[in-house]
Amino acid sequence: MFNHLSSRLPNLVVMLIANRSEPLDLELMASLKKKYSQSEIQCISGHLGESNLVSACENMELRSVPAAQRNESRCYICAFHCARRVLFSDNACTLRDRHLVINASHNEGAVEELAAALSHKLVTAGPFFPSEFVKTFDRIVKSSDIIKKESITKEYYKILLEKYKHQFVELLTIISLAPMTLPPGEQAKHNGVEIEGHTRDRVRSFAEFCEVLEKPVGATSDHIHPICRLTVFVFHVLTYFGIDYGGILTPENVQECLGAASVIDQIGFPIIIGSQSSQSKYNSHSCMAVKNVGPFNNLTWVLDCVKRRKALDWHGDVKS
Repeated sequence: MFNHLSSRLPNLVVMLIANRSEPLDLELMASLKKKYSQSEIQCISGHLGESNLVSACENMELRSVPAAQRNESRCYICAFHCARRVLFSDNACTLRDRHLVINASHNEGAVEELAAALSHKLVTAGPFFPSEFVKTFDRIVKSSDIIKKESITKEYYKILLEKYKHQFVELLTIISLAPMTLPPGEQAKHNGVEIEGHTRDRVRSFAEFCEVLEKPVGATSDHIHPICRLTVFVFHVLTYFGIDYGGILTPENVQECLGAASVIDQIGFPIIIGSQSSQSKYNSHSCMAVKNVGPFNNLTWVLDCVKRRKALDWHGDVKS
């Protein structure tokens, strides 16, 4: 399509509308701008921010929450929005489930419904981890100061990190809560300099991090074992928010913790299907991977896979 449009740009006004932006789309837009510098080419993208979500809830769902609990519900909403985005990217963020998030913030019985909704939203992530993430998030947030404050101190976060570093679901959940060390609306900093546009609800998600992860020439991030990618991401997040993890985490103990997860690799966040059996041991040189094999004579199926960025195995080879 881009090739077709590029030859007609001088004579056409074209508007493309999509419900999400993909890295390949941005690359194609950049190449068009470079090739047709005289043409007006713009990419206008939107983002469901933390403030947008809270504003929508203030006008509707929060009115049904008892006044004494409204501030806790706001903190819960903000924490959940930032946390799920860090792990699962913008694909996990929606306004449609805000009533479920608010119900879960003050109703223990509603957590299961929220867990089911996120699992349904993230169908490619499998049923186990999204559900366990919600339940673990709920337990950590409600038993800590995160439910009471707009943000927490880095010192307090380190206490939580020490407490929840031993199990892979808990570790990934507490890492997803690192943005809560940054006050809402404040810019993140690198070496003391603010990073423009990088508020706590706009930090690089796991999928975005994998796009820019340094790798051998000619390789992609998919050539790196998912446990290794997750391990590097853990330290990227902690470093990004300036959290001193010395004496708490090392690459070895994080990899050992995450290595207890049974994973199936795919594009984006890997499928975590549970814990490794006691007889199994994490092997950094191979893992199972999602592979969509055929029917390649069905153009509709192929187009759907390409649009959804599914992993296609044209030769039916097992990844190792």
